Amino acid sequence: MDGVPLLNHIECTSFRYHFIADPPGTHYWHSHSGFQRADGMFGSLIVRSRNDSHKNLYDFDDNEHVIFITDWSDKLLIDKFLNHHHTLHENLPAIDNLDSLVIYGGERWDFVIVANQKPGVYWFKFRGLLACDENFLSVYQIAVLRYEGHNGFPSKPQDVNYAFTYRNGLQLNTLNEAPGDRTTFYSAADIRNQDHFEDVSAYAREPDYKIWLESEFYPRDDDWVHNKDFYPFFGESENLKL
Repeated sequence: MDGVPLLNHIECTSFRYHFIADPPGTHYWHSHSGFQRADGMFGSLIVRSRNDSHKNLYDFDDNEHVIFITDWSDKLLIDKFLNHHHTLHENLPAIDNLDSLVIYGGERWDFVIVANQKPGVYWFKFRGLLACDENFLSVYQIAVLRYEGHNGFPSKPQDVNYAFTYRNGLQLNTLNEAPGDRTTFYSAADIRNQDHFEDVSAYAREPDYKIWLESEFYPRDDDWVHNKDFYPFFGESENLKL
């Protein structure tokens, strides 16, 4: 069950879940609306078993004995977000010289591509990673970056497959990895502000071009996201889609 706003229920309405409480154990519930989960709208959902093989090991088995560990903030996340959004981003976390970036549902990342390679034609590669469905482990897309005066493709598009889209090197936001490596990957918690950059000129100036990329796995024309007058989901011709 998953109460994602506007996907399987309408906000500001009441509804009730009926489900079989299985398997036994301590589970986690949380809000999917705005910053509510980060602000503390979460809790434990404990399913007890009459045949608990560990019950004789407990000194006390009290329903009120639950431990939660989470980040703490001195203010609501919406306040922190608005403050950061409307400042000059002088403390914006950043990292350079990456080879790949992992983006999860609901995230937004800004990245700068410094076009300082040998003029030619290069691939952009996109691949699904989450293992909750085999479909996610086979989906991929490609796009082309062409330097001015160059045409064609880096290789035959018909030879591209899922395995081809894998890229070695330093990765940011790696799937299911804890912070601390900083050699083959960086987690979001590892990155700091750009004060450590040797040269920030390429990132501090206005970029030559800005491109906004949105990704969805299933085609869905959502009026809340895809404004029909500006960016309808099916508004672009096939030859312009990634």
